[in-house]
Amino acid sequence: MISASFKDSTVTFEPWLTVFIEQPTGAEFFGAYKLAFPSEDEDYETSLPNLCLRRSNWNRKADLKRYQAALNKKDYIEGDEQISSEISFFSIAYQQKTVELIQELVTFIYSGVTTRAIERREADWQGLTIRLTDSIMAFELAYDLVTIIEEKLEEWAQRWKSNFLELNFQSGFIPDGDCRISYRASLEQLLDKF
Repeated sequence: MISASFKDSTVTFEPWLTVFIEQPTGAEFFGAYKLAFPSEDEDYETSLPNLCLRRSNWNRKADLKRYQAALNKKDYIEGDEQISSEISFFSIAYQQKTVELIQELVTFIYSGVTTRAIERREADWQGLTIRLTDSIMAFELAYDLVTIIEEKLEEWAQRWKSNFLELNFQSGFIPDGDCRISYRASLEQLLDKF
């Protein structure tokens, strides 16, 4: 979840659609978050954001170099230098392309997702994880792009990524201060499951 204050009102967002792309050189994340507690106020859409967009990037080589140079490895790992991330807050009314891409994915999922085995010698992406949670369903698909293919889904994911790369993250609603990110489970909790 992501939360921030705007005009002294705290607004909380929950994951709506997230895409995680693993590459040989690192990883990228592109997420859309919807209001966790929607408002009945008709003026809300113009006075406060109802959509949060986040893009993050992890560069494996640069991270390894910084880790090796760090005097205190523990502080480095617990810090926030490994991943560059941008978060912006918008009105859904002004992010129609993003909403259309989400609706396109929902339609695609309802028609059925079919993967097939393949052996790709070269792939730009190693792994693809898509999570969608709307008012009707929760959907998650994660697969290795070296051994599995779903052309339509991969083409859609490329357009989702392009949409985020084209967005002006400096526009939109400016929070009163820093935003806060919380996760369902910490890294330590996830590791304990193994």
